[in-house]
Amino acid sequence: MINEKKSMLGSKQLCFIGLIIYRVVLDYSYVNIVFPTWGYQGFMLNFSRMHINISWLFLILLSPLIVKTFIKNNISSNIMTVLVLVSLVPTTSLIAFSNYKFEFIYLNFLYWTLLLLLNILIPSFNWKTRKEKRNNILSKTIIIILSVTIISISYIYTGFRFHFGVFDVYDLRLEAREFDMFPIFSYLNAAANTILPIIFIYYIIQRKRLYAIIISIIIFLNFGIAGGKSVMLLLLIALTGFFLVKRLYQSRFFVWGFILLVVSSIMEFKVYETIYLSFFSTYRTLFLTSSIYLVLYDFFSRRVFVYFRLCFF
Repeated sequence: MINEKKSMLGSKQLCFIGLIIYRVVLDYSYVNIVFPTWGYQGFMLNFSRMHINISWLFLILLSPLIVKTFIKNNISSNIMTVLVLVSLVPTTSLIAFSNYKFEFIYLNFLYWTLLLLLNILIPSFNWKTRKEKRNNILSKTIIIILSVTIISISYIYTGFRFHFGVFDVYDLRLEAREFDMFPIFSYLNAAANTILPIIFIYYIIQRKRLYAIIISIIIFLNFGIAGGKSVMLLLLIALTGFFLVKRLYQSRFFVWGFILLVVSSIMEFKVYETIYLSFFSTYRTLFLTSSIYLVLYDFFSRRVFVYFRLCFF
């Protein structure tokens, strides 16, 4: 019993140390790589001692909940751990070097506090308590509709175009803007971006390899329509989540994987003077994703809430 408590305490200390190291390497990457390269995207670099202290206080106050999430081994905590590493910690780095309003910082802190608390306090349950029906008509209908939509759009507008490059997609995007697409096609295409990667992972879990291959082909067709990097990013996240959640199932180690990723991007920049890894990791996945919170806050703080006005006027 005593050995178990010592082991748990050691794991918590290790998680806390990893959290601090992760924040430090993120700060270094932001100041030396992300801002000098992509500062035109709206990133700021203000060395305000007050904001730096607030950002660390933000992280330290949440660290007990974060560490408990790292230690708690279930699917929801694993997903929450990834969200913390992808969004929460990079947000604290942005707070340190950006002139954010205190209201925005406070609302962010409240949001993450509630999210972490709910994950810890709500009891987990077993998804396998009920046996799945193999012939689920609704799910198969959704899969067919989305697949037929992507195939139709690809045939009508691109002639079944496959595209595998991720750096030369801007011509595809310019071309896609000229598509006179039916609104229903646009909505279904947007839904397919998120749903098809999940279906792909589902078929892998069910060991239905042929179906998984067919869905993967449709995903690549979807990428070839407009070159949306989010299509491939969501597929990568789905694959990563599958191996982390189903195979590793130890969220306490995730932070060290993210540290390795950020450190590798820094080493690439220092040794080879290239930013390929930084583009896909620290910039696009971490800081650009976290900056969306400010965009949403700025949008809604500048506009009057509509509520139900459109229903009456």
